[in-house]
Amino acid sequence: MTSLVATPPTPDRGCRNQILWECGLSPTLHAEDFVARVLAAGARDVGPPGIPSLRMFEAPEGGHRLVFVPRTSRLQLRLDAMTPQGTRVDAARALHAWLVEVLTRGEA
Repeated sequence: MTSLVATPPTPDRGCRNQILWECGLSPTLHAEDFVARVLAAGARDVGPPGIPSLRMFEAPEGGHRLVFVPRTSRLQLRLDAMTPQGTRVDAARALHAWLVEVLTRGEA
């Protein structure tokens, strides 16, 4: 895995209230490794059940979610809807920082 595991978060296309963010993942990061690392870091698999083409995880703190499409490695950061408007940029950055830390654990 390279040191750049995820591009910085940017507001998702079409989202006007800064709840949905997206970031790109390194092409060297395998989908199975992403899932294993996120689960090992305490995220919960929250479905949707029966749809293997879409994985959704709830971060250990804050009620924020990661929506991951394994086939394309598309990743969307979904902030909890109760996140105050004035703190959403910082919340997205904090969620992204947590994710980067999780994905780079154990790298030399």
